[in-house]
Amino acid sequence: MALDYLHRLLVSGTPVDVRGFRNAINRVYPRTVAGETFTEIAPFSFAGLYDLAPAARRVAPEIPEDPYDLSAWPVRAVEGGRAEIRYQMHTRNLELIDFIRPLARALPRLTFTLSTLLWDDSSVASYRLHRQREQKWPVPERRYDVHWERAKKKFKLTDDDPDEEAGYWVGYEMLAEAFSHWDEAGRVRRGLAPRRYRWWNETVFRDLDTERQLLMADLGFQLNKKKPRTKKRRRDGGARASASKRERSRHKRTRS
Repeated sequence: MALDYLHRLLVSGTPVDVRGFRNAINRVYPRTVAGETFTEIAPFSFAGLYDLAPAARRVAPEIPEDPYDLSAWPVRAVEGGRAEIRYQMHTRNLELIDFIRPLARALPRLTFTLSTLLWDDSSVASYRLHRQREQKWPVPERRYDVHWERAKKKFKLTDDDPDEEAGYWVGYEMLAEAFSHWDEAGRVRRGLAPRRYRWWNETVFRDLDTERQLLMADLGFQLNKKKPRTKKRRRDGGARASASKRERSRHKRTRS
């Protein structure tokens, strides 16, 4: 069974360092599917990550497929003359934190804040990484209960029956809480409301449903290429042979 993770990543540092990271992690390359070639765009690519942090090969020797449902936001200025860029992405059977660790060590001038939701059990964890230091905060289960009670009021639920829309809302609320857990200095932002970011106003690359369709189309194309070709009988040759046979039979009857 596939494990599905939703990640929100914020990278902060000086404007020069953040823009350098954005340019280095981005990949634009040709991709061929079912005999058709098009341009693939991955604002956060594992190929770029492996170039920036070769130690990621200790996590996975082969470069993984790029994330699904991938969005990136523009670099924005924040207080203190710093800048930040953020990403949202979906991975299957792959925990992004394992790859952010070598990335943070390779880029000590940047700070990485990652929040991850595992859809299968609704668990959420938040990480803050800078140089060799890593901080982690698993969102307590009681916070799930708090958000679920809020969801019941918001969606007017009268019992504990599962509701898909409410379930998504609870997951996103927990992600928002986890994402704003740390301040810039790595301190816990106690008693403060979560920082709210808009997560649905940028282009989505590598949509999971589209990727499934492309995979099936390419599989069908490759299978058709491997099918052995069979020789077709020439209809005109067969017709000529039949006509010649009829002509010989008619000539024989005439002579008789």
